[in-house]
Amino acid sequence: MNDLRRCSTFIRIAGVDNMEYHKYTINDVDKSAIALILLEQRKSQGDWEDVSPSRVEEVIQQNFEGTEDVFICAESGSELLGVSVIHFDSDKSAQLNPWFLGGVPVVTSNERDDMIHTGLFDHVMEHIRSTNVNRVEIFFTPEKHEGSLITILSKYGFKLVEEIVHLREAISELKLKADKISPDIDVKPLFAIDREELYSTWHNTFLDGEDRSFLDRNEEQRREFFDDLFDESESYVEDATIAIVQDSVIAGFIIIRLTHGENNGHVWLVGINSDYRRKGYAKMLLAQGKKTLTNLGMNTMSVNVDYNNKPAYKLYTSLGFKEEWRQICYGWER
Repeated sequence: MNDLRRCSTFIRIAGVDNMEYHKYTINDVDKSAIALILLEQRKSQGDWEDVSPSRVEEVIQQNFEGTEDVFICAESGSELLGVSVIHFDSDKSAQLNPWFLGGVPVVTSNERDDMIHTGLFDHVMEHIRSTNVNRVEIFFTPEKHEGSLITILSKYGFKLVEEIVHLREAISELKLKADKISPDIDVKPLFAIDREELYSTWHNTFLDGEDRSFLDRNEEQRREFFDDLFDESESYVEDATIAIVQDSVIAGFIIIRLTHGENNGHVWLVGINSDYRRKGYAKMLLAQGKKTLTNLGMNTMSVNVDYNNKPAYKLYTSLGFKEEWRQICYGWER
């Protein structure tokens, strides 16, 4: 990764209306200016009505503090016209405008929106190509999945990866019952299992599935994806993060973390070995998760699923999970 202080150097002049593009780190970017245009954008969409600029600035600082993420800003004199953030997941993967930033560049409302968007993408990709990053993803809501954005993404070689559906329901309403587990099935703590055995099981499980977030990656990227998904340093619900083993083979596994809202247990990942499907093992794992979360005093349970993965989507909705929101994911590869 480039030295952080170099990220504040001048890039070049766009040549239109004295607009210039600069790149910064979280330490030297004008967070108050970003907060103002982000708040303006969200309020125009009917969101964040009671949120103050200082609170938005605080959230920006909290989320990007200590990172090597790069802020590329379109500026006219002292006025900030737009910003795009490159968030580095690792040396080889990045995400554009993550989390509350909403995926697409954040720009002021004026007649130059398209020009600013295009200019920001130009400079983002210029910077990406100067790094070792070989995969970039961008997530945004379906409402933004329209002509001008698709045109810009296609110009830079981004392709549709998946449509993520976020499902949630009150734990008490889920149609899951923790039945007695058959004596020929062993339940083991997931992270007590040999990591290479876990990787092999995960890889083969999803290779034979319909989850595009796995299928869209090459083998090197899949290994990195696995390391991120199975990161033990991130907190997880120990009694609900388990594997079921039958005949010395991992038949299925699940990871649950306390994320995606207050008093909520989120199904981070669940997978069933292709040789053990249609035996109720997914329901068994989810039921164990429900039981554990209930004992912890959680109120809701959630899961994300690729809408293209029809078997998984059908399973979750049949159990009572209800759709809350969707996100479109596009990806770029070097």
